[in-house]
Amino acid sequence: MKVLTKRLLENPTVICYHRLFTILFFQVAFAGNPGEFAVIREDPAVKNIFKLKQLPSEYNYYYTGRSNLPYAVIGIDPKYTLNSKHWNKIESADQIIKKIDHLMPIENLRVIYGRILDRDNNQIGLWFSEYYHTIIIFGTNNRLTVYSPYQPNDRI
Repeated sequence: MKVLTKRLLENPTVICYHRLFTILFFQVAFAGNPGEFAVIREDPAVKNIFKLKQLPSEYNYYYTGRSNLPYAVIGIDPKYTLNSKHWNKIESADQIIKKIDHLMPIENLRVIYGRILDRDNNQIGLWFSEYYHTIIIFGTNNRLTVYSPYQPNDRI
C-alpha cells in the first residue's frame, strides 16, 4: 500500500488534482457568510480622523500587545462582537488616543491607518498599526475573530 501511495503522490497528474481539490474545498468551505475574511484598506482620511481626535465614539476599541507598546489598535462597529483572547478592551477615549500614540515610539516607524472592510466594502472597523496585515474572519452571529498581527520574527 505504501508503494502505491508513493507512486500516486509522485504522479504529476495526481498532484495537480490534489491541489485542485484543495483549492475547491476552501472556496466551498468559505463561500457562505461565516468564515469570510475582512480586509484592511489603508486610508489617509483615517489618519486625519485620528489627528483631529474624531474617532467614532460608538465603536468598541481594543489593543493587542503590551499596554505601553501595542502592536495594533482596532475600532469595531458595535454590530460585531470581537471573539479573541489576544485583544484587550480600551475603555476611555483618552486611552484610545494614548494607545494609538504609543504605536509610534520610534521616529521613523510608519503607522498604517486603515479601514476594516467586509467583502462588500462596507466599513466594519478601523485599523491602527505598524503592521499592514492580519487575519480577520467573520463567524456566526456577527462574531469577528481578529488575530494579532505580531509575528515574533518580524522585529529585531
